[in-house]
Amino acid sequence: MISVGLTGGIGSGKSTVAKVFSVLDVPVYNSDERAKYLMNHDQELTKRIKELLSEDAYTSKGLNNNFIAEKIFSDSDLRNSLNNLVHKSVLQDYENYLKMQSDKLYAIQESAILFEEGYEKLYDLMITVSSPVEIRTNRLKARGMSEKDIRNRMESQWSDEEKVKRADFVVVNDENQSVLSRVLEIHNKILASYI
Repeated sequence: MISVGLTGGIGSGKSTVAKVFSVLDVPVYNSDERAKYLMNHDQELTKRIKELLSEDAYTSKGLNNNFIAEKIFSDSDLRNSLNNLVHKSVLQDYENYLKMQSDKLYAIQESAILFEEGYEKLYDLMITVSSPVEIRTNRLKARGMSEKDIRNRMESQWSDEEKVKRADFVVVNDENQSVLSRVLEIHNKILASYI
């Protein structure tokens, strides 16, 4: 099976692109959703997060997202340590997911920081979703994020330019170009190359 990484900065529209691939019957693994699930349900991971960040990383309802964000976005070493813990669990979970998709030609793992973590070598192909910073910022504000949170998250990720340089395919999500047409083009190229 072909493993494809789908990445892009926060607010770039990765989820939109992933949904289009899903409609095309391509299995898509959402790393953010699975990470949240694993951080709340994987006992070993939960234990390690508490050891790293303190018991305050969890409330009686689960992850204490505000506490965690405040800690990690002001301390890059702490952020890297947490990312390493979570990404190891997510990568193992993705491997298990791939085994369940053996009847498909390819599957996609969606994640914002595949290049930043050096994971691109784990995939046969990489797709980057690129979107202008102003559009990304407006999308994130519409989701209720503050300017400070947006800036912190964007600064913790590589620029679109850097990701585009390393990608096999690029989807420009600038509200002018057709995302659907580009995803169909990429899908057909993957099918043509590997069938």
